Amino acid sequence: MRSRTRRPLLGGLGLLAAPLRAKSPLSPALKMAMLENPGSVPVLIIWKQGRGTGSTILEGEKCREFPLLGMTATQLPSEKVQRLAASRAVRSVLLDSGEGSSDASQAAPEPPSPVALEERGKGVTWGLAAIEAERTWKELGVTGQGVRVGIVDSGIDASNPMFSSRVVGWKDFISGASAPGDVHGHGTHIAGTIAGTATPDGVKIGVAPGASLVIARASHDNGFTTSSAIAAMEFVADPDGDPSTDDGARVVNCSFSNFPKEDDPIFTECIERLSARNVFVVFSAGNNGQTGADSVGSPGVLSCSFTIGAVGSDSRRWLASSYGAAHLGNRPRGYLKPDVVGPGNDILSVLPGPATGRWNGTSMATPHIAGVAALMFQAHPKLTVKEAREIIEDTCTPLGDRLKSSEYGAGLVNAYGAVKRAAELAKSAPPAVSVPRLLAEGDEALASNNLPRAVDRFIAVIGLSSADLAGETAQRAMYSLGLAYAQQWNFRGAVGCFRKMLQIAPSGSYGARAQFQVGLAYRRTPPREPKEIVTLMEKAIREFDALIKRHAGSDLVPAALLEKAGCLVTLQKRAQARTLVDQVLGRWADRPEYAGPARELLEELAEAPADPLGQ
Repeated sequence: MRSRTRRPLLGGLGLLAAPLRAKSPLSPALKMAMLENPGSVPVLIIWKQGRGTGSTILEGEKCREFPLLGMTATQLPSEKVQRLAASRAVRSVLLDSGEGSSDASQAAPEPPSPVALEERGKGVTWGLAAIEAERTWKELGVTGQGVRVGIVDSGIDASNPMFSSRVVGWKDFISGASAPGDVHGHGTHIAGTIAGTATPDGVKIGVAPGASLVIARASHDNGFTTSSAIAAMEFVADPDGDPSTDDGARVVNCSFSNFPKEDDPIFTECIERLSARNVFVVFSAGNNGQTGADSVGSPGVLSCSFTIGAVGSDSRRWLASSYGAAHLGNRPRGYLKPDVVGPGNDILSVLPGPATGRWNGTSMATPHIAGVAALMFQAHPKLTVKEAREIIEDTCTPLGDRLKSSEYGAGLVNAYGAVKRAAELAKSAPPAVSVPRLLAEGDEALASNNLPRAVDRFIAVIGLSSADLAGETAQRAMYSLGLAYAQQWNFRGAVGCFRKMLQIAPSGSYGARAQFQVGLAYRRTPPREPKEIVTLMEKAIREFDALIKRHAGSDLVPAALLEKAGCLVTLQKRAQARTLVDQVLGRWADRPEYAGPARELLEELAEAPADPLGQ
């Protein structure tokens, strides 16, 4: 997956990390909203590497932070929106008013269809039979045990005995309910397809009946808002808000679509950030197939999404299953959606009550694939998102008239083939790899934003070099591991790496860089509440001051001065910030990598209001 940010200078210099750029234009939708409501418009802000100087613009505003995703949602007057769009700390400012929908409809009621009668005879739904789920359990011995699956939907009826002790995380982003619930039924139906056991009639319904569930209620009356959807995606990936703990879902089911194109950058950022943390997100294609080709809804239409279409028991495209061209992004021209298809017509699962029901839709197909992914991650816990996507596509049963068709993608997912391939990959003993090779692979993975692979390689190097952690090799690996954690927005992990380096070899060749990165990590850490900004900036300033004092001859001194100036701006101490910027321009005017950002920061300071109390 292509990285969306330039590799930072000297391993990450915050203010210096991004090239000078033209000011971001406002989207037509946001411009129209600002004209219609100049007093206040809802916006979603995507930050480049933390708030930076953008924090001053949000002073006094009520904000909703998404730390893992690097976003902030708030209501702002048009004047502040314009200032944010021009801020170098901001990647983009988007209108937060998108509405998406779930992709399901209720099937016809009894009398039982031939499919229902056949299921009762076999003891398994036609969908599980079609993807060979039961064969997978019996022959490969996997049920999803130990794997957490996140569901972003209408909630879950956790009172159903089949979900007893299986819901390990819950949050309601609509009403704030403390206990799991589901007034609509859509989320419960999906949960049954992913991890359910058997109905009262003895029909097995869940692809991964051993998996645990992390549930986020994000929909109301069958609809989703942009903010609720991304908040829920962030929660299921990191329920306790601490990226250094392992409590999040490995797979996330998002059975929704039809968000406006305006929201594409938001969901692209979400998908890429979660993929960088090795979280596999699957999306439904949408139920607009009757309108013809190019009917896939967003976010499933995005090239970075893994998008699921629906077929019936006859292995033909369900009539309403959307299909067509993707929004290209970094994909080659002509890239098609969906990526694969799953059973999505006349799907039996559970409903609140508890009860059972048959529903249709790409919403019903998507959890089949989420369940298969859970089985794969049990068979191969270190499987990457990229590998999982490739294996699922490679092992599909082809449908249609081409290897990858516009209606079926790579074909109907096959659980047995996918899990067997994942298990074989896990068992294949990798050849002995030298430390230099591991470092090279880690560097390559870091450069290409394959962060899980980078973390794995650098940890391996540290383990092999444990006898001499103060040595150049171990220090380099530890430093690079810290950078990888920082790119994952795991700033606690990053600080831990750099602090360890400073304890082991404070005067080593990486000492100044490690000190700088600790300060940078504090500066980039998104605050969970407004008052935390002050604490984080003060911590960062202490680290930059320590670097300037202990490593006076280092090339990082001007970078530290500029980062400290940025912290002071955030703290509304602009006069002190100007002094530091002037110092950089006075001593390093001939160094464009420092002088350029210094002049740009000086321009921002010139436009800013005076400091309170003349600070």
